[in-house]
Amino acid sequence: VVTEISNDLIGIQQVDFEYTSSNTNSLYFAKEGDDLVMHTNEPGEVEITITAKYQTLTAESKINVTVEETVIASGVSVQEAVEAEVGEEVQVEGIVSSSLVNQDGFYIVDETGILAIKTTTDNLKDIHQGDKVVVKGTRINYQGSKGNKECNVGQICINDAEIVANYYGNNEYSTASFKEATLEELLALDTLEHHTHEAYIVTATINFEDYTYYSMYSIKDGSSSMNLYCANGGQYSFLKPYSGQKVKMEIALCNWSNKDVFPGCVISIILEDGTKVYNELNLAK
Repeated sequence: VVTEISNDLIGIQQVDFEYTSSNTNSLYFAKEGDDLVMHTNEPGEVEITITAKYQTLTAESKINVTVEETVIASGVSVQEAVEAEVGEEVQVEGIVSSSLVNQDGFYIVDETGILAIKTTTDNLKDIHQGDKVVVKGTRINYQGSKGNKECNVGQICINDAEIVANYYGNNEYSTASFKEATLEELLALDTLEHHTHEAYIVTATINFEDYTYYSMYSIKDGSSSMNLYCANGGQYSFLKPYSGQKVKMEIALCNWSNKDVFPGCVISIILEDGTKVYNELNLAK
């Protein structure tokens, strides 16, 4: 927990914080090296008192929390979920890599692949990039109401997913299943084959187009161009600083709208120092 704050902008230096628990059997604070760490134990109701001290001033705030029984849950791998029968209920686990775009949900990743998880906006309120989650829902090949359903096999996803457990944590997702590819190679993939459970590492230029009634993003490399799936360009606002730049990125192929070529969904931009800028559109910040 935070034990000291300074803010040059408002001219305050070293505000000290102290924490006490009304029920140390359920929740307590302990010094570990230079850090003060909050621990939970048995289930129960707790009132946390936070005291802020600055020079001769003192302020106090109270927070009521409930410590609940830990949910121990696990699920199958992403690849096992992908291979499940269409219509089968599956429970799958993985790391939240990024948000879906123009769909309520997120991608999970493990060593075996990437999988789109469609859920409700309420379920998304507490889902963060890097969380380890276990979700349960129906394995489907989603095909939208428009477009040409005969030219593609749809979007592999877990539909109507519920969050069985969220173990949180700032986890790095595995890129073991991600493939290096050119934009030309991705555009040549057959939409009558399943590729929406695959992620790729591509180098291309971010292209933003702004029109009177809508805006959109695409990625370009030479004469090859791939649209990014969205309702409007604002859904990819995290790409704005990179518009016109050639960058390395992680993308998932998607086909929610029955197209005869795969649109892309950017998972992250990979900066030159290896830092990733994630697509967190639907996710809690």
